[in-house]
Amino acid sequence: MKKHLMLLSLTFSALLLAQSARATAETSQKPISPAPGVYHFPVEVSNVWWNPGCVEPYRPCRGGLFMDYILTYIDLRLCYVEDVDNTTHTITIVVDSQSYNWNHPLPPVEEQTIELPSDELELFTDYAVEVLDCDRPIWTGSIRTDLPE
Repeated sequence: MKKHLMLLSLTFSALLLAQSARATAETSQKPISPAPGVYHFPVEVSNVWWNPGCVEPYRPCRGGLFMDYILTYIDLRLCYVEDVDNTTHTITIVVDSQSYNWNHPLPPVEEQTIELPSDELELFTDYAVEVLDCDRPIWTGSIRTDLPE
């Protein structure tokens, strides 16, 4: 019986690892603050970029603001808050990944890309972008919101 449970456990783990790792992301209207009894896990952001879209007909292409990130473990979820200030031309993105469990036996997720809301962005504008993991700066850069050529 013990061998069967171990074999079942290994099979289940292999199935989980074989699935394509896709974390879910959720946006929040209120600032992210750690809740009591919740563990914080770092989020690695490698890029925030603007894709102007495509002008070629019949070519699927999404335009807008995108962010590339990696979560520490496959079973975590990305939470983020985005703030656009068109007066100072800055975009601030606060990211977080929380869990009620400290132990996570599953491996990290491969790099993922998420489309961020870009309704408030003005076209033909340079924006300074800062990404914070809670209060800690983890990425800075800039984008220009141009149209496709």
